[in-house]
Amino acid sequence: MQQTTAQVSGAQQSEDARLESLGYKPQLNRVLNYFGNFAVAFTYLSPMVGIYSLFVLGVGTGGPAYVWLTWIPVIGMIFVALVFGELASHYPVAGALYQYSKFSVGPRYGWFVGWIYGFALLITVAAVDTGVVSYVTTLTTNWFGWGLDPTNNLTILLITVVLIAVQTGLNITGAQVMGRVAKFGVYVEIVGTLGIAIILAVHGFNHGLDFLFTTQNVEQVASNPLGLDFGGNWLTGAALISVLAPVYIFYGFEAAGDISEETRDAGRQVPRAMRWALIWGGISSFILIAALLLAMPAVDPVKATVAGGGVPFILSQLPSGLQDFLLLMIIFAFFSCGTSVQGAGSRLAFSYGRDGALPASKWLSEVSPRFKTPVNALLAGAIVTVL
Repeated sequence: MQQTTAQVSGAQQSEDARLESLGYKPQLNRVLNYFGNFAVAFTYLSPMVGIYSLFVLGVGTGGPAYVWLTWIPVIGMIFVALVFGELASHYPVAGALYQYSKFSVGPRYGWFVGWIYGFALLITVAAVDTGVVSYVTTLTTNWFGWGLDPTNNLTILLITVVLIAVQTGLNITGAQVMGRVAKFGVYVEIVGTLGIAIILAVHGFNHGLDFLFTTQNVEQVASNPLGLDFGGNWLTGAALISVLAPVYIFYGFEAAGDISEETRDAGRQVPRAMRWALIWGGISSFILIAALLLAMPAVDPVKATVAGGGVPFILSQLPSGLQDFLLLMIIFAFFSCGTSVQGAGSRLAFSYGRDGALPASKWLSEVSPRFKTPVNALLAGAIVTVL
């Protein structure tokens, strides 16, 4: 045990020395191992959140064959992940894309890239937390009979603000807590993707595997459930829109780099976490999408599913107790995704502040002496997200 502790201590000193060589004093707690880093990246990518949010877009524009489009963004993003991994191994610094661009091109370009990335993170937290509202209202209706309207602006705002407040509180208490939420989120993702696929298969699919190679004539305006006219072209029409559903899933793996300064052996583990978050995200997404497609109604499947509201409509065929369990899993997947994204965003703001690259930089770069987290950056990000 003493030898192991000494090795860990020596490795941390080496990493801190590397950080200092890049011009930064170590301020954050280096408490995450490989799985903790991978979990943050994977729950940000979150196949469950992406699929449950965008299944109607995918099947409504591309039909069942849209499942095969999953591999286009996965393959493309693997090349991106390889580039990011190389940069992460050279610059294991909080702030990821901002720092990679700053060191490899220059401060002005780095500032521009980080600014765009930062707003993407803040908006993503809002998008994820508002995306869970319909699942929360369904669950509260099932349990308490509240009958909340998921389209009501006040309902959306209140549920979203509560989620952001809880996520902010957890992130303030330390990277280890964020890592634990993310780790549990990984297990939820496994059950929510592979588990639901198995449950739907056991319950009984309504279609054979050949169904996944059909378009159900969505390329024709007369049979497109969203009323879209692709002029009868699937590959050069419908597929170009339908591919956006998986495209919006396969990003977020770069969050592994945002928490580099809190990850042990970051130069090796961060690139590895990026790659595997993307690969496992692709595999689990493909399996879940295929299972949902095969479980669609036997009669007029695409139109009935889109009109019924997508994934909740498909899951409604399951026993009520199982539906509630799955709703809980879905809600936690959204929650852990938002928590990871917020954590990544705060590290980016902290990184900017430490460089004096934003207004109130000194305030943004302050680290809590108790929790070793950028509390002010978290609070500022939460306020912008609420707005």
